[in-house]
Amino acid sequence: MEGLEGLRRTFRSGRTRGVDWRKAQLLALVKYLAENEAQILEALEQDLGKHPVEAYRDEIGLVKKSAEHSLLNIKKWMAPKKILLEEAES
Repeated sequence: MEGLEGLRRTFRSGRTRGVDWRKAQLLALVKYLAENEAQILEALEQDLGKHPVEAYRDEIGLVKKSAEHSLLNIKKWMAPKKILLEEAES
């Protein structure tokens, strides 16, 4: 029974968040990237010598695309998975 109780404690602690909270976080990340793109590109050039096109493709664009993909799919990914109580207890 400790397994199930551990899951309940985790849920009550707030470590697991709802879909709306997660979407808001992803949207904030996309907005942050857009608002700070020039500074990020400059830092990547200064620190790593990355060309702006390379930096956008490998860093900013990759994170932005992943966040947007997650926004489109997160509700499906978080869909509740029903299991028998006996499975949860073992």
